[in-house]
Amino acid sequence: MKRVPAPAIRVYVLDYGAVIASGTPRAVLSDPAVRTAYLGSELVP
Repeated sequence: MKRVPAPAIRVYVLDYGAVIASGTPRAVLSDPAVRTAYLGSELVP
């Protein structure tokens, strides 16, 4: 998921208007709640 620009120091992720994660780009991109909100919770074969 390379969607966050390198100069970003802190990012916030919203899901339906609520902040579900904030922190460094690396920490936010590895957060399971972020992945579930944006990619879904089930893998499709």
